[in-house]
Amino acid sequence: MSHCPGPLAIGPTAENAQTSVITCLQNSPANDSAVCPATNLVDSGFVQLNTEFALENDLSLIHPVIEKVLELATLIYGEYDESYRTHLSISLTEAATNAIVHGNLEISSAWLSDGENVFQEMLTKRPHDASFAERRAIVAVTMDRRQLSFAVRDQGPGFQVSQVPDPTAPENIMKAGGRGLMLMRNFMDAVVHNQQGNEVLMIKHAPAM
Repeated sequence: MSHCPGPLAIGPTAENAQTSVITCLQNSPANDSAVCPATNLVDSGFVQLNTEFALENDLSLIHPVIEKVLELATLIYGEYDESYRTHLSISLTEAATNAIVHGNLEISSAWLSDGENVFQEMLTKRPHDASFAERRAIVAVTMDRRQLSFAVRDQGPGFQVSQVPDPTAPENIMKAGGRGLMLMRNFMDAVVHNQQGNEVLMIKHAPAM
């Protein structure tokens, strides 16, 4: 029989990803023999998970971090349907990509109109530019009995959310920009940006168990 640990430490998923300690709280903290259920931690008295990842401006770091987040969600809530997993994955991918590309590296989607090569060249050069190299994208994760929340912030100047074009408008159908935010709003239960525009908070109700 496996026993639920006290503090449960989850190590980094990539060289530059940092996580904090995840705590599994029992119904009876004094009961060292409390048994973890086979399907999820919520039924064992789980209260809240808090962890944070700090990413350099390398898009290849996003996938392993998201895989770790999905793994933790399964540990806590048990198995959930594929559409829920897809919604979390796409929303986190878009938010983290925006934080790195548009936030830290200050690369505008409008530059795609100058050609894919120009955009890719900036994406290759700017992570090594002293003006941008030390910036980090932070993904802060909180999971509790009711919901999952993800605060994704960058260290760039921010942007005005109200100025992001509606990608569904006829005049914007062929333009780049705005689609990631639209997906986040469609797949999450709440999406809120801070005033500066360099942090987005996304909230998703916990999956049904």
